[in-house]
Amino acid sequence: MFEIRKATLEDIELINRLAWIVFPHTYKNLLTPGQIDFMMDWMYSPTNLKKQMTEDGHIYYLAFEGNEPAGYLSIQPEAEHIYHLQKIYVLPSFQGKKLGMKLFQQAIDAIKELHPAPCQMRLNVNRQNKAVGHAVGIRHGITVIHNGQIGVGAGGIPVNVTAEHARKEGEGDRSLAYWRKVHKAFFTKVMAENGLPFTEDMPVVCEEFEVIYNI
Repeated sequence: MFEIRKATLEDIELINRLAWIVFPHTYKNLLTPGQIDFMMDWMYSPTNLKKQMTEDGHIYYLAFEGNEPAGYLSIQPEAEHIYHLQKIYVLPSFQGKKLGMKLFQQAIDAIKELHPAPCQMRLNVNRQNKAVGHAVGIRHGITVIHNGQIGVGAGGIPVNVTAEHARKEGEGDRSLAYWRKVHKAFFTKVMAENGLPFTEDMPVVCEEFEVIYNI
């Protein structure tokens, strides 16, 4: 039987360790090793996890089977009546045991406790994430309300990425300046790993998927 509890700052190292197991496994066919390393540092370094929990409003929950950690999730307030399901992962050895559904329900219950009035829970998913589209989406009535493509302009800076888009991604201080800084570094790093320069006229596509669950 699985048990879920709210994480504390003392759990940062555990979250980091679990992420290094499940994140590369989840995205090994979607991202390059360099991209995975970049994202792991960006989202799961102990420093950034602490910032998420103490400054950015992220609330983490950990799932256990007995004493063995099995998965985690995090939610974050996004607007007056909107919460963001930032992360929800089940370790490979515990997949197929309906823990993902249990974690999803935990996110709903936690948000209802924080915001008893009707609100929305949003999450962004990769196009290839079949679990959300089928298992979670069908059972919980999730609706895809937006998807799109965003190009990259001169200087490697996405000129048509708006401050609102940067805020929705929820990275760092959620500002457009931060978004541009880290993404330019990301594009430059990934291209260099493939022996290519990052040029000003290089086409880059970002896909945004926003999924809503009405609570």
